[in-house]
Amino acid sequence: MQDTPPMSAREFMDAVIRLALIALLIMLCWRVMSPFINLVIWSVTAAIALYPAHQAIAKRAANKQGLASTILLGAMFLMFGAPTAMLASSLVTTVQGVETRYENGELHVP
Repeated sequence: MQDTPPMSAREFMDAVIRLALIALLIMLCWRVMSPFINLVIWSVTAAIALYPAHQAIAKRAANKQGLASTILLGAMFLMFGAPTAMLASSLVTTVQGVETRYENGELHVP
C-alpha cells in the first residue's frame, strides 16, 4: 500500500475554499430553481402520463412524432384553455354586474 504524502496547509486551504465555493454555487442554484420545482414535477408527471397517448397518436400518424406532439398539445390546450377562457368571461360579466349595481346604489356592503 502506498503512503500518500501529507497535505500541506496551502493545499488544505485550497481544498476548503473550493468546497466552500461549490457549496455556495449549489445554494445559489437552489435559490434560483426552487420556485420552479413544482412546475418541473408536474411537467415530468404529465410527460410520463401522456407518453402512451403520444405514441398511439404517432402510430396512427405514420410515426410522425412532431405531428403527434402538435395534436396532443392542441388537445391539451382545448382541454385546459377553453374552460379557463369561459371562467374568465364569466368573471368579467359578474364584475361588470356588481359594478353596475354599485353605481346604481343597489349594492349595500355591510
